Amino acid sequence: MSANEVKTREPESKLYGTIERITYFNEERNYCVARAKCDGEKELITIVGTFASINVGEFVEMSGTWQSHKEYGRQFKVSEYVVKLPNTITGIKKYLGSGLIRGIGPKMAERITNHFKAATIEVIEKTPRALLEIDGIGEWRLEQIAESWKTQSAIRGIMIFLQKYNISTSIATKIYRHYGENSISALTENPYRLADDIYGIGFKSADRIALSMNIAEDSEVRARACVSYCLGQQVLEGHIFTFKTKLFEELKQFIDIQPHRFEGVIEKMAAAEDIVVENGDQIYLNSLYISESRAAKNLVKIFKTPFKKLIFEVDAIIARIESTSKIKYSPLQLEAINTALISKAMVLTGGPGTGKTTTIRGIIRAFKMLGLKVLQCAPTGRAAKKMEESTGETSKTIHRLLEFSPGGKGFLKGPNEPLDCDVLICDEVSMIDIVLMHHLLKAVPPHAKIVLIGDINQLPSVGPGSVLKDVIGSKVIPTISLDRIFRQDEKSLIITNAHRINNGEMPYFPDKSAGELADFYFIEKEDQASTAAAIIKMVTERIPDKFGLKPIDDVQVLCPMYRGECGVTSLNGVLQGALNPSKLELFHKTRIFKLGDKVIQNENDYKKNVFNGDIGKISDVRTQDRSLVIDFPQGQIEYEYNDLDSLELAYAITIHKSQGSEYPAVVIPVLTSHFIMLQRNLLYTAVTRAKMLVILIGTKKAVHIALSNNKVLERNSNLLKRICAEVN
Repeated sequence: MSANEVKTREPESKLYGTIERITYFNEERNYCVARAKCDGEKELITIVGTFASINVGEFVEMSGTWQSHKEYGRQFKVSEYVVKLPNTITGIKKYLGSGLIRGIGPKMAERITNHFKAATIEVIEKTPRALLEIDGIGEWRLEQIAESWKTQSAIRGIMIFLQKYNISTSIATKIYRHYGENSISALTENPYRLADDIYGIGFKSADRIALSMNIAEDSEVRARACVSYCLGQQVLEGHIFTFKTKLFEELKQFIDIQPHRFEGVIEKMAAAEDIVVENGDQIYLNSLYISESRAAKNLVKIFKTPFKKLIFEVDAIIARIESTSKIKYSPLQLEAINTALISKAMVLTGGPGTGKTTTIRGIIRAFKMLGLKVLQCAPTGRAAKKMEESTGETSKTIHRLLEFSPGGKGFLKGPNEPLDCDVLICDEVSMIDIVLMHHLLKAVPPHAKIVLIGDINQLPSVGPGSVLKDVIGSKVIPTISLDRIFRQDEKSLIITNAHRINNGEMPYFPDKSAGELADFYFIEKEDQASTAAAIIKMVTERIPDKFGLKPIDDVQVLCPMYRGECGVTSLNGVLQGALNPSKLELFHKTRIFKLGDKVIQNENDYKKNVFNGDIGKISDVRTQDRSLVIDFPQGQIEYEYNDLDSLELAYAITIHKSQGSEYPAVVIPVLTSHFIMLQRNLLYTAVTRAKMLVILIGTKKAVHIALSNNKVLERNSNLLKRICAEVN
């Protein structure tokens, strides 16, 4: 027992009270610390324990023991509890004002309870139109309150069923949103479907629920769920398939299974088309097998299908472009434009400053001279915006281009309704995983041309596969690699150092004694604490003072990791406090969101039309509804309280999240404590995000480690082989 552990004072007791406030809640463990106004107690009582569902204002009947904590004093440790709707005016007022019910904040809750007294809940449940008697409630707000109350009532019903399985309110809310009135039957039928159907409920949560529902540890349904989970974990590491021996090793962490039974499970899952077994030992999730095989087939089909019209006088077209644009292209750039004109498909690759943008503009001009319809796209909103700014032509995200429709319909564009274009140009292809590439290629009409653009030296896609690498490696699709540096100011070090880093060479650092401002700096700091302090000072003072840049809008901190003092989580908290003095804020679990905060979306939400990696700014904090309004480049989007799990602060983000974006200035911590993440392509990707200024803060030893680590994890993929096979 540790020094702060509690000692039991009394045998198990009963306690009845109303929750006044929730001090701490750990959603992963459902561990809660709350303050309650209890019968027979003059002061508020601290209650602690595991609570699947608890909200301010609720009346709770609790069983447990009184304890004395060395640091926090007297508290009641709850072993069992039953939650009921509040039955006192004060409790009702607190419950309604807690933000659970949309359209009712603390002030409105007071007006309602002052008017209806103890009958308030009965009025809301049975005669909600009576709420129109309250000043400030019209038809729109009444509908909002009634709908929210109905949802909460349904969730309360589900919670009665789920409480014995220790499922939190937020998970219950997600279950209800997905399954609606069928929630309990869906859960009873197969709890493992939660992991497949609902984002945020992983296998481990579903497995905990399933085991608590008396599903046997060695049951076939659990074995199959474990196989799917282990395959999914390999997908998260970038693999399209998993070798059978590796899958068996991973599976044994969760279930005691013999080889013969494992083979039986694999056979049954293959027969049910949940998985595909290829070459005897390569196991695919069915969706990834389809994506890989059809991506290869469609790419080669486009490449082989003749263009709708012959293109003559290529040299004359290029001469006209040079004349009208007053640009003298290099031999490689001329070869790229020529290849785009004469080939059905091509890849254009190259690092920063090598003339990719100039070449792309030339390719687009050539196509337009021929009267061809050109479409442009990129995998993210930021990448599409950057492409649009650099080419001067409209560019869309792949999801918008393919007209993604939420609600199970998927992409509307496809073989039956292909894209209306003669040419498709896609940028930042290194970011595209095998699933998205499959959907893109199947929507391209076979007669059209495609131009794929990317930097093969950047980080691979977050999703499975190495699409750009495999397409280039197949040597089927003509590839032009630009390697001559054009965009080079005499005093600029960003482009020079990016290429030095890519070659494994130490970056050049400016001579500080010269007194002139440079665009690339290294600041030596030995530990996390001093590095974090230097980052804060750099973002809040030095960069704004010396370079005139805005600390929130123009400066982006890019971190290798989430953890540690120089990780994303810690730096975001400190930078928020230093840069945003706003008092208009919303508490969400252990986090605070303030008016004016820079935030990032961490999952794709097709209903909201906001995607993983999109960065926006909080433009409205609605404390009454406990909701936020975020300004994203694509427009304003409202987030209800239960949607806030998909948002993070974005003063600091991971380098992986920054792919496809550019910022005026980037600040990058580089420390040996980040050893596991220090790779050459990670540092290269971070540095190439900057347009005007790069500042590395940390140790040169850490930079050396990153430069010397050029071992890129090989991803299990057969795309290259499939492309070659389709040609032959």
